[in-house]
Amino acid sequence: MQIRRATLDDVRLISSLGAKTFDQAFRGTCTEKDLEGILQEYYNEQQVESELKDEQDYFFVLFENSVAAGYTRINLGRPAVDHFNDKKSAELMRIYFLNEFHGKGLAAPLLNYCIDFLKEKRYEQVYLSVWEHNERAKAFYKKHGFVDSKIENPFPLGETPQMDYWYVKQL
Repeated sequence: MQIRRATLDDVRLISSLGAKTFDQAFRGTCTEKDLEGILQEYYNEQQVESELKDEQDYFFVLFENSVAAGYTRINLGRPAVDHFNDKKSAELMRIYFLNEFHGKGLAAPLLNYCIDFLKEKRYEQVYLSVWEHNERAKAFYKKHGFVDSKIENPFPLGETPQMDYWYVKQL
């Protein structure tokens, strides 16, 4: 297993991996039109390239046997959401794995890598948004010290309303 920060050379990788993992996570939870709209808006190569050019935007990719299995994103340039701006806080914006790597024990090392990264930068807490129906993710985050704040984060996928909840972990 290897974890490294994505660079501009990884535009296609992040675009493809991001679109595939998002599709796998949310297909069937919204309309086909809404899903395709999200994939085109957020995972096209120009969008990913602009994010990778931002020195405060960190994409970390986990490779298993030289295969990109999953990735995460932390943008340190984004201000903390109001609920978490009382401390130096960062949002873990994405943590997605390809379905074939679920249950292989890879998410914890990537999450821990991100937590160590934030601690080195002297962050006091990390937060993330979890879809209300993703029981597997909620259990994973709770196991790793995140607390459900019970604060709603409306997260529509196009025209399809969905609700997330903010989870937070003190560092």
